[in-house]
Amino acid sequence: MNSGRKINSTDNINRKELLVTCPFMRALIMIEGRWKLVIICRLRDEGNQSFSGLQKLIPNASKRMIAKALNELVADNIVLKQKTNTYPLSSEYSLSEHGINLLPIIEQLKDWGQQVKPQTEEN
Repeated sequence: MNSGRKINSTDNINRKELLVTCPFMRALIMIEGRWKLVIICRLRDEGNQSFSGLQKLIPNASKRMIAKALNELVADNIVLKQKTNTYPLSSEYSLSEHGINLLPIIEQLKDWGQQVKPQTEEN
């Protein structure tokens, strides 16, 4: 089934070009996705977490989606991943300095979102 959107190699080229040339788009791309902001906010509210701890805090997200979002957040240096010296081996996730610096911006987005009303058919 075709969703109506043509996917081609220029999509990746355009995305890479935007990451390099446009700081605004770079920032949006780094936090885009259904679960990234949720993970950032959970780490803010609950502190450092293991992967299973995040799964418990975000029960509606699949294991795969949490892992994908975490890997991208770690790659973008928003979240830090530290292996623990416990048995069995595990990792602990925490906000990096960049992640902490992002928190006031997320709060402003939340405040703005509370001020605007969704469009309905009546509007």
